[in-house]
Amino acid sequence: MSRVAFVSYSREDQPRVELVKNRLTQLGFEVWLDENLRGGQAWWDVILDKIRSCEVFVPNVSDASLQSQACAVERDYARALGKPVVPVAIERTHRPRPSDLETLQIVDYTTATDEAAFALVRAMNDHDPDRPLPGPLPARPEPPLSYLNRQMDIVTSRGALTHEQQVGVLLSVRPGLRSGDGDEWLSAWTVLEALDARTDVTREVAEEIARLRAAHAPPEEQPQLRTESSRQEDEIAPRPAAPSIGQPSVTRLRLSTTDLVGAGTALGTGVVLALAVRWAAIVALRLSWEYGVPEWVYRVWEPLGEWPESFFYLLWLLTLGVMV
Repeated sequence: MSRVAFVSYSREDQPRVELVKNRLTQLGFEVWLDENLRGGQAWWDVILDKIRSCEVFVPNVSDASLQSQACAVERDYARALGKPVVPVAIERTHRPRPSDLETLQIVDYTTATDEAAFALVRAMNDHDPDRPLPGPLPARPEPPLSYLNRQMDIVTSRGALTHEQQVGVLLSVRPGLRSGDGDEWLSAWTVLEALDARTDVTREVAEEIARLRAAHAPPEEQPQLRTESSRQEDEIAPRPAAPSIGQPSVTRLRLSTTDLVGAGTALGTGVVLALAVRWAAIVALRLSWEYGVPEWVYRVWEPLGEWPESFFYLLWLLTLGVMV
């Protein structure tokens, strides 16, 4: 019969936690983690029951889990039940570790290598699977983020919600949406989505929901949800005022000092090259008259000396265009 392992983690770490789950499954463990439960008292009761029935409690160690209130409560309850605890580090953490983790040997699973897998299986098998529960049982802890669980119960109730109740839910979820705790943010976001799905939401509340969704949406959803009101909340710099009707739109060209210096250099170089070519032709013709030169040289330079200055200005413009 396979042993049951309860994996405690923060939602932000789910992709890396899947690696740990898959490895434990390969090692013959039945792994449980709350992938589908989404909050409320019923959700918390299931989690506590699974912790009580597991044989090994596996908290994943990361910056997000160390900040998670739910992970801390789960660890405390597992320790109160006397469960074997095998912490698994899935990233290099920068936050200080709590005292209950500092006293334990943490399995390094920051890279999913065979060596890390051997260390994990040794740690998992180094505990008595038949350790009895203490008696009497410790008190069941209150659900973390209980204020949001209460709001979820209100939102999922069958009766119609008054406008005041809907506004109360919005006021309750705002702190969670701004929280640095990923689990608290997810719980607040779930309540907001549940409220948005109701058919009795007033127009004023619906507009506020849209604004909060746009301002606090996960990154992959922000382009679809962003609105003008959310741009104001995110403190994005205001756009220039649009011209009034009948007033032409003006586009201003901004040039840096480097651009101006480069243009001036190209202009001066073009002028010098054009004048140099023309004066070289004139000098060559005069030398040919006084000292005599081969006929082919005269035929090359004579046209240059006689061409009008407009040709050399054209040559200067072409040179300037190439250099710019």
